[in-house]
This record gives sequence, structure tokens and C-alpha cells, in this order.
Amino acid sequence: MSLLVYFFMDSLIFNLSLILASLFLGIILGLILKNSILKISNILLIFSVFILIYFIGYSVGNYILTTDIFYINYLFLLSFSSSLVVSFGSMFGSYLLEKRFLKNKDIFENQKFENKLSVKFSFLLAGTIVFSIISGMFFKIFNENFLQFFIQIFLCILIFSAGLSIGGDSKLYENLKFMWKTYIYLPIGAILGSFISGLFIYLLILKQYVLVSSLGMGWYTYTSSFLLSTYGIEASFFGFLQNYLRELLTFFLIPFLSRYFKSYSLIAFGGATTMDNTLPVYILILGKQSTAACLINGIIITFAVPLILFITYFLNYFL
Repeated sequence: MSLLVYFFMDSLIFNLSLILASLFLGIILGLILKNSILKISNILLIFSVFILIYFIGYSVGNYILTTDIFYINYLFLLSFSSSLVVSFGSMFGSYLLEKRFLKNKDIFENQKFENKLSVKFSFLLAGTIVFSIISGMFFKIFNENFLQFFIQIFLCILIFSAGLSIGGDSKLYENLKFMWKTYIYLPIGAILGSFISGLFIYLLILKQYVLVSSLGMGWYTYTSSFLLSTYGIEASFFGFLQNYLRELLTFFLIPFLSRYFKSYSLIAFGGATTMDNTLPVYILILGKQSTAACLINGIIITFAVPLILFITYFLNYFL
């Protein structure tokens, strides 16, 4: 178990180093070139968004192809419904903390969101996900190592282009002054909301691994591995589905939720994934000034998940 945790944390630290290096390099270059770089950064941003979404969806299609479809159907409904409940629980947990503890309670309403996703663009985004999953199911073009490699490359390109936009923004310091207030409330609210909603689901179906899985916060690789070593294969598969569906739900629902729910607590919906896979959606919806909040939210949650799952596993003995 200790070797498994070390492997994931070691990979996590390496990936975080690449992400942060790409971000700071982009910010520095943006500060130097200013507004002249903004057009290029926007093109890079849109391009990397769709490439990333395609590769992620393709990998899902490959997984479905190699797994017993009847076993998938057995757990899919439960994992989908619980993922939906936990994701909204995280969002409302952060929203309540935001309203309770921020001194300026109108700060989010006064923030002008850069919602670049029209209805047409939202459906294009969803269509890309569906197409990539189908192509992954029927065409074995890329192997797993290739997918992981290119996902990491285009993620760095995405972060770099976001850094360019941030550095070239004349209102950079004003945005950063606003954003620091979201750093702590988002992850704390997300974790508390996931715990309460996960406990509610556990009390309904009385499967111990559900509460642990609900606190995976979208980190499906670690969560499914942890559940495999503690509860077995069914729990592991459920943990994978529930947390991966949280990521997919973020892609599908956040573009539409943002039209009616004007709050940075939308970031909590994505859990740990806001620092990498779902970051493109948030940048396009909330604007490039939200990059810092997404990264901090994802980083704090990701480093907290191993400890939270460990504690929750032992807490189950008292439930």
C-alpha cells in the first residue's frame, strides 16, 4: 500500500511541477509581450481544449471496450446518481462558506465572468466528448502510454496559454487581489459538501465503500486503487466510475450551470480535476483570471485526498 501511495504521489509531484512551470513561463512571457500575445494565447487555448477533451474521451472509450458491459451496467446507475449528488454537494458546500465568511458578500456577483461559451459552443464541447468516446470504443489507434504522454503535453500547452493571457492582462493585479479570497473556501467547502452528501448516500444504500469513494473528489486513479486494496474489485470499479463521471459531468454541466449560477463555487463541482482535465472548461467559462483559483483548489484537494480516504476508511468502522 505504501509503495502504491508513493508511486501516485511521485507522479503527481512531477506533473504538478510541469504544470506550474508552464504557468509561470507563460505569465513571464505575457508580462513581457503584453497585449500583442493575447490573440495567439486565445488560439492556443481553444486548440488545446479540444485536443485534451478528445484524448480524455478516447481513453474512456478504450476502457469501456475492454470491460464487461453487463458489469458496467450493474454499477453505472448507482455511480452516476451518487456522482451527481456529491458534485452538487461540493458546489453548494463552497457556496455556503462563500456567503457565510466572505466580508464582501456581493464580491462574486460583482465579478464580471468572461463566459465565452455560447449555447452552440457548449453543444460542440459535448459533441466532442461523445465523438471521442465512440472513436475510442471502435478504433484502437492510440495506446495508453501515448495517450498519457500527449494529454500531459497539451495540458502544459493549455496552462502555458493561460499564463500568456494572465501575464498580458492589464488588470492582472486587480484580478489576483480578488482571487486570493477564494483559495481556502473552495477546497474546504468542496470537501465538507462531498462528505455530507456521501454520508447521505451511504445511509440510503449501506455500502461502506460509497462514503470513501465520494471523498475521492474526482481523483479516480488513486481512489479506485485505494478501494481495491481495502474493499475489493466491486468497490474499486464503483470508485472509478463515480469519480470519472464527476469529471464528465463537469464538462457537460458547468457550461449550462454558469448561466444561472454566478459564483466561483462552480469550481468546487470539479473537485481535484480543476487543476488539470477540467481546467479548460473553467478558463473558458469564468475567464483566465480564474486559473489561479482552479489550480489552488485542485492542488489542495489532491494532496488532501490520500489522508481523507485513509481517515474515512477507519471512520467506517464506527458507522
